[in-house]
Amino acid sequence: MWLSRARSRSWSATVSHIPHEKLPLEEWERTLATNLTAVHLVVQHALPLLSEGSSVIGISSKSIEVGIPLRAHYTATKAALHGLNRSLAREHGGRGIRFNVLSLGMIATEALDDLPAERREEFVKRYTEKTSIGRLGTPDDVAGGVLWLASDASRYVTGAIIPVDGGIQ
Repeated sequence: MWLSRARSRSWSATVSHIPHEKLPLEEWERTLATNLTAVHLVVQHALPLLSEGSSVIGISSKSIEVGIPLRAHYTATKAALHGLNRSLAREHGGRGIRFNVLSLGMIATEALDDLPAERREEFVKRYTEKTSIGRLGTPDDVAGGVLWLASDASRYVTGAIIPVDGGIQ
């Protein structure tokens, strides 16, 4: 299902806002396929190509620590990614392959730009006030975490969940 274009479906956001009691099974399965099954398949097919010193980096969400109404399905997949990461780190550590996850806070992406101006301003204000740094994250902030985990500077880090969240509370 993660190859949804092949099934004449368009790629869409993996976050939807649906009350759990009204969550259609199809939406649960789509979210699971995109956020967890796709990771499983990519890792499984990449493993034969990885050697000692390889670093596999997953992307998760701060939402698993707080829970977010209307996104139980999304939060569940991100929590599962943490468990998968820790198990894979243990399973492949002897081969020198590291598995880590970046747990992201609010990152300003093109999805934010697509919001109507008033809603975007409200969103930015609300989440900026929640961070210790006083701003939303940027794709460059995420890239910094990825570069560090991919480098030898983190060669003794595996099975970790690393927040890239601006100290959001």
